[in-house]
Amino acid sequence: MGAIQGKRSEEAERILRGALALEAAEAYGVVLEMVPALLAKEITERLSVHTVGIGAGPHTDAQVLVFHDVVGLYGEFKPRFVKRYLEAGWLIREALSRYVAEVREGVFLGEEHSF
Repeated sequence: MGAIQGKRSEEAERILRGALALEAAEAYGVVLEMVPALLAKEITERLSVHTVGIGAGPHTDAQVLVFHDVVGLYGEFKPRFVKRYLEAGWLIREALSRYVAEVREGVFLGEEHSF
């Protein structure tokens, strides 16, 4: 994961100029990733094209989150801007461990799993 961009005023100005240039070039929209929420809000208010935020706060026109982060497939790795709705990584590891144990014990495959 990269670093937050636009915390310093000169960085924020560069990002704003870039967003305005994309709009002038007739881009459909602008993705704002890991920028401060207030900067994302300012850019969203100044542009007529859509803004999409990834860790850019609640003021963009849309939000994108990586599915693997939302459902916890990467265990301990959790970006600050992600809300986890499931700990699927743990569930998947547990299921695979049970599968391996059943194969080693000869429980799986049984007759009910065959044609």
